[in-house]
Amino acid sequence: MKPRILVIAGLGLAVLIVAAAVVLNLLPGQQVSGPVAGPSSSQSEKVPSPAASPTDPLSPNSSSSEDPSASSPASGSAQAIPADPKAPAAPKAPAATADPNRPLEVPAAQKPKNPTLPTSRADGPLLKLPLPAPGSANGALVKGFPSTVIPEMPSSAVKSSSVSPQGSILQVSLVAHNTAGPLAIMQYYQKEFAAMGLGAVQAPSADGSNAMWFTRGNDKVTVTTTLHENGGTEYIIFGVLHAGS
Repeated sequence: MKPRILVIAGLGLAVLIVAAAVVLNLLPGQQVSGPVAGPSSSQSEKVPSPAASPTDPLSPNSSSSEDPSASSPASGSAQAIPADPKAPAAPKAPAATADPNRPLEVPAAQKPKNPTLPTSRADGPLLKLPLPAPGSANGALVKGFPSTVIPEMPSSAVKSSSVSPQGSILQVSLVAHNTAGPLAIMQYYQKEFAAMGLGAVQAPSADGSNAMWFTRGNDKVTVTTTLHENGGTEYIIFGVLHAGS
């Protein structure tokens, strides 16, 4: 009876020892020494660590130990050249932002000159009210003819003249003869009318004649020149002038 009890007790003790070994082996981070660890502990000690592998190309230890040129400088690298103290200094780059205490300066050659603007004309109306009474004359200038606006060319023989007011508008006409040529007569009136601010434009005319328009605002004067059959030039002037107070 006692030997059977001892056998059962031994088997139970063996089961407890095996169970304890299995539990300790499953716990993480635990190392079991001695015979309790079993064959699993001996196999874990024989597995090499990946970080210590000498043949791993990604391991820093293997590259530093196997490549002798890793710790030495490259043979083809550029060496620093000392600066020449006599060399001129490099120009400074422009500032990223403007300095209000140091305004920019434009060279004198690039500064624009003050342009001379033409003086504006202060001309008022060519005529002033009241306008003359209507009339006409042969061989002379009619009374009230605006000779300050439409003068007769010197050395001219007046054939006829007229004035015709209508409200603040005055229509005038002048027919005269001069020994000068058509070009000289036209140049004379161009100069006279330009002084009063009238611009000149070529106007259509009949064969053998030359005509020009002279305008300023609503005022308009037409000058027509024609070579006379007996010599000299006959010119006709017709104007529409606006009067002001």
